[in-house]
Amino acid sequence: MVVGALVDYKGNVRGVIHFVNKDDLGDKAITDEDRQNIEGVLPTLGEVIRCADESSELSQICCCNQLTILISL
Repeated sequence: MVVGALVDYKGNVRGVIHFVNKDDLGDKAITDEDRQNIEGVLPTLGEVIRCADESSELSQICCCNQLTILISL
């Protein structure tokens, strides 16, 4: 089992990912190479979540601004 924190470039933890085992393609043990590969993608996944969070926040702000404009008219 491998557990890794999804951290963005600011150092904020955005989530956690948990890998249990491999496919039934032979040896199910997680190797050191697997761990290195997983550790290599953790920062990228953290940034993906950060960008999605920011996009969601911007979308909500834009919708609220549009409602305010419509109500003002």
